[in-house]
Amino acid sequence: MSPFDDIPDTRIFEDYSALKGLKKLDEAPINQQTALSALGSVVDILEKGKVPPVVFLSGPTGSGKTYLTKHCFEWERKPNTSNSTMSTVWIKQMNQTKSGNALRLLCRCFDDQLPSPTDAPSLRCKPSEEVVRGKIQERLQTLSTPVIVIIDEFTLTAPVESIIREVLLPLRNEATEPPLGLAFLSYKERYEKLAGCFVDGGPIHLELNCYSQEETARILTQKAAVAFKSGAVSEGILELCAKIAVERNATPRGAQELLLRAGAEASLTGESTVSERHVQKAVAEIDSTTWS
Repeated sequence: MSPFDDIPDTRIFEDYSALKGLKKLDEAPINQQTALSALGSVVDILEKGKVPPVVFLSGPTGSGKTYLTKHCFEWERKPNTSNSTMSTVWIKQMNQTKSGNALRLLCRCFDDQLPSPTDAPSLRCKPSEEVVRGKIQERLQTLSTPVIVIIDEFTLTAPVESIIREVLLPLRNEATEPPLGLAFLSYKERYEKLAGCFVDGGPIHLELNCYSQEETARILTQKAAVAFKSGAVSEGILELCAKIAVERNATPRGAQELLLRAGAEASLTGESTVSERHVQKAVAEIDSTTWS
């Protein structure tokens, strides 16, 4: 929210930084608890030195796929550090249509994100599935902790499918030490095609729903209690922001941005409370860009 970083926390704001971010477990919708438990089981199995089942987490934009995964694999365990019990490799936007580009992305993610002893082999090599698989296996053997690979926002193009079949699944299925886990984050309609890459029935499918208006309003209420001075935001304004955000398929972050912009409008005009007029002006501003 950099446009408002210079607004003083006076008159209306107490601490508007409270409207940035969404990292508390109790802010997850209740219907996500099954997925949260399953992801936690993956971590438990990995930390015991065993290979966990592959997980496919699906849901529309804003349903919490990345949020839950980050909570389980990163925020709680601080991977890729000297004190962590596991390492993570995030591969985002794997949608390449050329094999060489897809393999280079895979190598770059492993190279850049895994802990790297000075004598660890580099993965920057002439790309081929066999060579890359061997290089990654060498790198894994330099680690003392298990690894979870998260493939986020992928499209199952022919090169990406080949990488899953010829590189990632063999690495997982072979008796690697430390073990390798796989998690895929995408839309529901991509599950069946991904399952076709497996010979053992496919990954566990965990389906998420979007945040409801009630859940979004609950988050805004918690945030507003810290962000605004007492009496600056009414329950009706919070409900309105939640309703507008959900109607636009926005995440709770989008609702928080709307409330922050509405508060900024009130602050800039010297008012001490947020009104519907401020909310509607903020809506127009966000509608002209992109809701998060």
